[in-house]
Amino acid sequence: MEIREEMPVKAVGEFYIYVSKWVVKRFDANTAIFLSYLADAEYERKRNDGWFRVGVDEVEEETGFSYYLQAKAIKKLEEAGILEHKNMDLPQKRFFKFNYEQLKKMMEVE
Repeated sequence: MEIREEMPVKAVGEFYIYVSKWVVKRFDANTAIFLSYLADAEYERKRNDGWFRVGVDEVEEETGFSYYLQAKAIKKLEEAGILEHKNMDLPQKRFFKFNYEQLKKMMEVE
């Protein structure tokens, strides 16, 4: 079974966000919330190439995280090797892609 199949189908609801205790311990609460939000967005918007789009304003509206807090979480997840981030299209939009193999390795070690 792949790790994505083990995650809740809907990580973000109208009044809640599921957060992994492991991610909170490994990173911090903000990064865990951001990761859960991205996982939910991926589930709904993933393209055939694995990339999905999530805008800065959208995340701020849903989580209250400023651009700065989002950038900090992205940096931590990229440095850990579990998230890729790039700007694509014109006008440029922010896209993400998960590396589930790296996430699985990290979870097995800890």
